[in-house]
Amino acid sequence: MMDNNVSDRIDDYLDELFDGHDDIPSIADLRIEVRHDLLERLDDLSDSGLSDDETYDQVIAAVGDLAATIADLEQADREPEDADSSEPPAATEPDGDARDLGDSHPLGETYSPETDAGEETGGSANRPDDWQAILRQGVDAIREQVENMAESLHDQVLNAVDQFDGIVVTPDGFRRVGGDFHKAEREDRRHQRESLRDERRDYVSSDFRGTSLKGQDLTGYRFSASDMRGADFTGSILAKAIFNACDLRRTIFDQADLTDAHLKSTPLRESSFQHTVLRGTDLSNSDIRGLAFRAADLTGARLTFCNLRESRFLDCRLDGADFGFSDIRFGVFDGLALTNIRFDYANLANASFCETTLTGVSFRHVSRRSVESMVFQNTRMDKGTYLSLCSNGAMPPQGITVIG
Repeated sequence: MMDNNVSDRIDDYLDELFDGHDDIPSIADLRIEVRHDLLERLDDLSDSGLSDDETYDQVIAAVGDLAATIADLEQADREPEDADSSEPPAATEPDGDARDLGDSHPLGETYSPETDAGEETGGSANRPDDWQAILRQGVDAIREQVENMAESLHDQVLNAVDQFDGIVVTPDGFRRVGGDFHKAEREDRRHQRESLRDERRDYVSSDFRGTSLKGQDLTGYRFSASDMRGADFTGSILAKAIFNACDLRRTIFDQADLTDAHLKSTPLRESSFQHTVLRGTDLSNSDIRGLAFRAADLTGARLTFCNLRESRFLDCRLDGADFGFSDIRFGVFDGLALTNIRFDYANLANASFCETTLTGVSFRHVSRRSVESMVFQNTRMDKGTYLSLCSNGAMPPQGITVIG
């Protein structure tokens, strides 16, 4: 549960840091995102046993040097905006429900690439201090600080776990939260599984490395800050379970139900998510590099501030998912139907959307460089999505058909 005293101190800190900048939309948006992330970080640390002062210091350490980012955004706001490069090009309505215009502008036939890029007018395409790039750098710095803090906290917890000699076993089952399952050689794997039926449902800072937990009903169980590398949850029910700050590398979640579960600030590299239900699951601030989600349902999932480089979403459902502020370079979304998804402030350089249909998708504040490097082939999107894609003055990508 969130500590009100610490949350009030966080608000006071942000009020002082952002004082006098409420009239600048980009800075106001940044404040909202930073506050949301810090309060989530506070919630993650609520069971860590730290004092209020230590918790506050840990949370604020994730902010990094925001003052410089705010100053850069304030300076960018003062610069005059170039109409040719800050707005999508003028267009006429396409004929029919769908029209592939090839090399012409997807919203009409009056498009001029040179004018849109600002090459003839000397617009913002040639401006060295692109404020979107500045914001991107600030977000990357924040993400790096958050990842370092999560890794440090996880190491501290595991070091504390190593102080235990083993598990206390009573006639009623296991009773030591934080016990080291991996080192309890006198108890076999069957006892490990049976221990999870304990009514406490609280196994924070435990060691489940390599443990088979297939087909278990673990609804609402708490595993925060546990080491679960190589564990197998195939077919298990994990709805509303909490895995925050766990080490989940090489963990198997095939055919598992993780509806509304929390997997925040977790390393997930080399894990398996085949036919997994992740509806409403919170994966924010996690390391998901190179992961392949196969036939997974991520409806309404939260993947903000994640490292998703080279991740692939194969035959997945992503309706309403939020990828804001994430690094999704070289990500693959080919062949999907994407509806009401948010990619705001994300790094989508070289991401692939081939044979994909996009409806109601937001690309607000995605950098021009990212947009112009994205891969589109036989891609269909509605006009609102297309306008969002081009809203930072990017040259319209080829291979897009505008529908509706």
